[in-house]
Amino acid sequence: MASEAPVRAAGDARGRAPRAGASAARGGDRLRAPAARVHPYRPRAAEHTVLHRVVRAHLATFLRAAEAAGGVPPFVEREFRQFLGCGVWARGFARFRCDTCHSERLVPFSCKARAVCPSCGGRRMKHAS
Repeated sequence: MASEAPVRAAGDARGRAPRAGASAARGGDRLRAPAARVHPYRPRAAEHTVLHRVVRAHLATFLRAAEAAGGVPPFVEREFRQFLGCGVWARGFARFRCDTCHSERLVPFSCKARAVCPSCGGRRMKHAS
């Protein structure tokens, strides 16, 4: 019966640490997961975009003109109004806390409007694909 070589915790036969990216196919083991990149949360400033300025400036005029022509469905007006409140801190936010490092992050509520908001609509399209 052939004896098996002892399993080493790290490194090669000479005790050297494994190279980064060494693959099991070449005899190296991946002992550590690659370092996760931490991306800081940067809230988007939706109120400074061209779309937000145009909707904010002309929504009332648009709704009056649409009312004269028969109106718009209620969901259209609701989506525009929700878009104007998307990411606004005064409309509410959630507090997330890491149980491990106890860091906290405040995130403003989003509108979740698919038709008007490019951020919320894009996020839903990404998750649906």
